[in-house]
Amino acid sequence: MCRNSFVRCVINFCLLASLVSWVGCGDAGQGRVVLSGKLSYRGEPLDVGEIRFIPEPGTNAPLTLVPFRGGSYDTSFENGVPLGKYRVEITARRTNAAAAPKMVNGDEIPVPVEDVLPEKYNSKSELKLELTSGERSKVHDFVLD
Repeated sequence: MCRNSFVRCVINFCLLASLVSWVGCGDAGQGRVVLSGKLSYRGEPLDVGEIRFIPEPGTNAPLTLVPFRGGSYDTSFENGVPLGKYRVEITARRTNAAAAPKMVNGDEIPVPVEDVLPEKYNSKSELKLELTSGERSKVHDFVLD
């Protein structure tokens, strides 16, 4: 029962985060950059989690939340990330291979079981990213050690 509630909570949070970051967004190329890439920690792809692009002071943009899974992310659904300077927070969970995946809209959602990354990549992150005009799309991998 507790595991099912936790999984539903994680799924609902990811869906809500996607919706919040998508509402009110314009087309990519209109002051936005479509980002995509790989996420790994200590040489292994990250299973499931979220990337937060938090605007630095002076960047007039909303917080952008991007869920990921399978070691890859793509912001095309969110129409990209607005131009500016960002502090990047990444939270990730390892999946439990023994647990049966949940089905949501025909997609298998793995069951997350624990935090994987240290605080230096999420709540105390010093990861930075700057998106400048002239870029419409960009591949940016997050290789964490």
